[in-house]
Amino acid sequence: MTPACRYGKNGIVLIPLFFLMASCSPLIVRWPDPGPGVPPPPETANRSVRFVVGTENPDRIVSLGYLLTPEEPEFALRRDFIVPVLRYTDPRISVSLGDFAETDGPVFRDLDDLALPEKLAAFDGCYPDDPDYPLIRWTILRIEETSSRTRRREESLNALLRKHCAAVLSADCIENPSPRMYRMAAVGDIMPGRGFGELLLVPEGVDKALGDVAALLSTPDLLIGNLETAVTESKEAVKKSYNFKVSEDVLDAVVALGFDFFHLANNHGWDYGEAGFRDTLDAVNRIGAGYSGAGLDLEGARFAWETETHDGRRIRVLSLGAYFTERNGFDGASTAAAGEGKPGVLWDSPENEDFIRSVLVRDDAFTVVTVHGGYEWEDEPRDDMKALYRRYVDWGADLVLAHHPHVLQGMEFYGGGLIAYSLGNFIFPGMAGWYTGEETGVLDLRLYDGRIVGVDFHPIRIDDTRLRRAEGEGITKRFWEMSAELDS
Repeated sequence: MTPACRYGKNGIVLIPLFFLMASCSPLIVRWPDPGPGVPPPPETANRSVRFVVGTENPDRIVSLGYLLTPEEPEFALRRDFIVPVLRYTDPRISVSLGDFAETDGPVFRDLDDLALPEKLAAFDGCYPDDPDYPLIRWTILRIEETSSRTRRREESLNALLRKHCAAVLSADCIENPSPRMYRMAAVGDIMPGRGFGELLLVPEGVDKALGDVAALLSTPDLLIGNLETAVTESKEAVKKSYNFKVSEDVLDAVVALGFDFFHLANNHGWDYGEAGFRDTLDAVNRIGAGYSGAGLDLEGARFAWETETHDGRRIRVLSLGAYFTERNGFDGASTAAAGEGKPGVLWDSPENEDFIRSVLVRDDAFTVVTVHGGYEWEDEPRDDMKALYRRYVDWGADLVLAHHPHVLQGMEFYGGGLIAYSLGNFIFPGMAGWYTGEETGVLDLRLYDGRIVGVDFHPIRIDDTRLRRAEGEGITKRFWEMSAELDS
């Protein structure tokens, strides 16, 4: 488990590595004599700037320096947040000072400069949006006396500098407040039948079914999953190998776990035919969960769901069906795909390509594609699926979340986007003995300034009708090894 943040408000981090002064020769500029109307110091650059105060024989030099401490120092002009940085396939969630002696230890970046394929790690359990985060770099004014005759002016000069520093820092912190990460999490297939849904509906059922996994679902700002079942009371099952259905009460209980969005464009939403599919849409709409890529006709299925982050940035999610004909003969492309006057899902087909591209090419949102495709029970994506999912990134997707293989596959950073090839099962009882079908997890992403800066994975094991955390059981190791292989 990630350690708790250990730095209190009075805990100052004294790490010599971080007393960051520019190593190059300083740029000398003249700063007017103190007095009414003296402008505040200029914005800092990535080099030391020395301000000569006074006349040709300066009586004081003011220089800009850098200091790392969680406490606001005197004469502070600006604050920036420094983060430990790892390759995105690194399994570590948190690092400490001892990690920096390792050859593959983290490096440090300004949070504003961080982007995939690098990711941030917590520092001793703290993230930049924690109130006690210790790695704050302050740009400060340093005052160096050059003449003893100026000592009597020291207090007046210090007071003036404090005034200017306070004004600049106040304005700057409004523009650059303490960063708040947007948490997005995703899981694979959700089929709350076979006793799981019934367990949720009994007193203390959530604790029995999920235990400490429940906290992973209630924490994110946005939680996405694939609803791999019909929500209907119909008994008219389509001829298939497996037919899944749950009641609306069960779906309501699943939403209460924290789910905000469901992918509906899968091969089980049509398990009870058109009537069951219509029932599913009605139930999801009544409960108020988000979805996309499904509708009462093709026009209705051609839409992307949107939400907003705390700072007003858009998140746009487009869902697609792309699975192959099943061994039992069920062909989703001809049966479950929406058409003119026909309910169904948005299929990744030539007739829908222009619409799909029109959604992904827009750059006014962080864009997610959820897609149901791939080959069942294979833990490595084939080349045709790589090409398909990479195409979404080429068109503008920032994140691709895929499912259908029922087992975990790795992730890949490609063309500026992140592709999770299969998130496996999640809520899916009855997987005992099915290869690695009981191994799953929660993909935990942190977004900052409209881009992914954090990528973590929390391993989970399906144990019949229960889920449990599974650190140390090899799931994390396998997941990151598969991702590293795709990353190579």
